[in-house]
Amino acid sequence: MHRRRKIRIVWAFEVTDIGKVSHAKISTAPLVLLVGKNNTGKSYIATLLWTLTSGVHILTGREDARERRPAWFKAFVAKTEKNETSRIQVTERAANELIEHFNFELAKNGRELLKDAFAYDGFEQTRISTEADRPFVPFSATIYGAEPPEPDAARVRIIRFTITDEGEGRRPRQLRFANPPATLPGAPRAADRIFTELIYRVLLGPHNRRGTLYIPAARTGLMLSLRMMISQLFAEGTPLSTRLPRPLTDFLRRLTLEPSPAGNGGAQEQIARWLQDEIMHGKVEASEDEVPSFTYIPENTNVSVPLHAASSMITELAPFLILLKQGLLPRQIIFEEPEAHLHLSAQRLIARALARLVNLGVSVLVTSHSDTFVQQINNLMHLYQHPQRLSLMKELGYEEGDLINPADAKLYEFSERGDKTDVREVNREAAGFIVPSLNETLVNLSEETITLQDGEG
Repeated sequence: MHRRRKIRIVWAFEVTDIGKVSHAKISTAPLVLLVGKNNTGKSYIATLLWTLTSGVHILTGREDARERRPAWFKAFVAKTEKNETSRIQVTERAANELIEHFNFELAKNGRELLKDAFAYDGFEQTRISTEADRPFVPFSATIYGAEPPEPDAARVRIIRFTITDEGEGRRPRQLRFANPPATLPGAPRAADRIFTELIYRVLLGPHNRRGTLYIPAARTGLMLSLRMMISQLFAEGTPLSTRLPRPLTDFLRRLTLEPSPAGNGGAQEQIARWLQDEIMHGKVEASEDEVPSFTYIPENTNVSVPLHAASSMITELAPFLILLKQGLLPRQIIFEEPEAHLHLSAQRLIARALARLVNLGVSVLVTSHSDTFVQQINNLMHLYQHPQRLSLMKELGYEEGDLINPADAKLYEFSERGDKTDVREVNREAAGFIVPSLNETLVNLSEETITLQDGEG
């Protein structure tokens, strides 16, 4: 597997009093590991990350928030109503104003955003702020005159929008937004979408990672009840008390999406087929129904086993493999406990699969309790910078895409302090990440084993 050239983007968020977590500052990276005991708040931080990368438009599209947008932005989009082309250069000062705006809206309405995302109202004391944790590079943005409305489109015009990064030689991607008449109440305006794009660009950088996919720890239950949940969870007016958190409903929705056109998910599909061969020894197939059902087909057979009759290893891996095979993984994924229900040898392979995704440009955040998983990540980083890298790769059976640049990885440990949790970044040593909460348990187990063995003498 070849290694792609990537632009590494980092941003950070800081939060106090969310769930059991008293304080955390997370600086993102291509690979982030959240490690700690059960019930220490890892899922809260993972869900918060999903919310921040998916909820900008909700906060900044509110009617009162529109009034608080910077004056330069209001002037920039004013020409859209006149179907004129408008260009601006976003300087560092303007970028800081966008971040300040987003943080103000988080302070003012963040509780409602979290309440909706978590399907739970328990964030009265929670405080969140974000920052772009990298040198800023100016960029330009252009709004082109609206295209004529299509027939029967209620006078809705299409606005074309591009962002051009300094130093980029390639042609910028053009986005097209519907711009309904201002007299049409409740309809999203092109200005809202453009403002959201600018904030994403400032926080997440070039080739931003919107559309984060959350693969939950409860995936087996969700997979087995997919049809029932699809019919109920997306019904309008579902009470808060009966809803799943937004990341989970988004996960279910993605499983029902049409696969990408042939070839678009090629590199992801290769990873899926490798995992099928090495761990699953068979494949998972989706039916062609509007809400698909899934079956497991063991290798060298024509037997179709419904997921409810398959092993927990199959049901845990199935959604990840389905999304990989369909080429539907976005540029950022959050994967809770990828080692769940896997033998130690399979945990090592899933770590390699995630390393391959990172080297394809997908940002990966993982929650884990597994010392085996963490040690495999350490080995992949160690081998990356080993002086005998090429010979050891051949001897140990690794490919280039398995290796992880240590500069691309961060680990945060969640440690209990009374009834609260402290979150700290673990410094990377020459051998990798040394995680006290994992090592202390292993040492304790070893000492207990030695004591028992000595007692028999």
